[in-house]
Amino acid sequence: MCAKIKVWSSRNLSYAGRLQLVNSVLLSISSYSCQIFLLPKAIIHKIIGVCRSFLWHGTSSSKKMCPVSWEEVCTPKHEGGLGVRNLLHWNVAAVGKHVWAIARKKDNMWVRWVHSIYIKDQDWNTYKPTQICSWVWKSFCSIKDTLLAAQVDLQLNKYSIKKVYDMLRPTGPTIHWDKVIWNTAAIPKHQFLTWLAFKQRLLTKDSKACMAMIANWVGLQIPQQHLQQLIQRVARNCKGNKLRRQAYNAIISVLVYFIWRARNDKMWNNHGWTVEQVAQEIKFNVKTRLQYVNRVNKSRDNHWFANL
Repeated sequence: MCAKIKVWSSRNLSYAGRLQLVNSVLLSISSYSCQIFLLPKAIIHKIIGVCRSFLWHGTSSSKKMCPVSWEEVCTPKHEGGLGVRNLLHWNVAAVGKHVWAIARKKDNMWVRWVHSIYIKDQDWNTYKPTQICSWVWKSFCSIKDTLLAAQVDLQLNKYSIKKVYDMLRPTGPTIHWDKVIWNTAAIPKHQFLTWLAFKQRLLTKDSKACMAMIANWVGLQIPQQHLQQLIQRVARNCKGNKLRRQAYNAIISVLVYFIWRARNDKMWNNHGWTVEQVAQEIKFNVKTRLQYVNRVNKSRDNHWFANL
């Protein structure tokens, strides 16, 4: 993992790019081991530390503070997180498939060996390992107790790691603004920054002048207010057709990105942006993105889109 990160750290990756690499590469490296046996917690915390450091700082090891806790990052998107797997719970759910195979007495050599050596004629649900058993077998028994405590039915015909993982992980309230941020009209790096801004973890302030100009551009009756209120208002009251919904969602993400970019240019390059320049960049990017992801077929949509 660290060797891969050393190669990636030489590239200018956005938060969204690092998130994709964490999900598709870094966490996948340990997937095979997580499905074979229960990893020691020290190893899991080390893997989590590497993933967390790479996501927020682009390195394999960093002692800097993270904008958002890893527990919140691992919550699903419909609960306000980023949907990254919680490795502790996923490891238990993955190894739980072997526990389920023992309960179902699957026809394979390992299950038959376990029943003949360890369980014998005992009930698997109430079985307790002896002191002389190996730590691997004791870990299987502890996972069995964890699954039973979570009310997982071990007699199901098919075992689903995803469903068991959802039963094991802590759940939170469902939010109503996730589709405003995570939509096809916005590109991933804009989505990530909008999520950070909604969490109030983005190092910039709302530009109410830009919000007012963009709202007037699309004919959205929204007073000058904070970004969180803007996203919540769009999520609740945007009853228009698909094209206009996508336009409003894309506008919010692009608005956050260019305000953040203007702030960075002012701080690091001493180059100031005017409100009109930011608005023009937002308009151009929104129209370009909508032309790419959506075809304008209806005449009223065509007229509305042409007049943007």
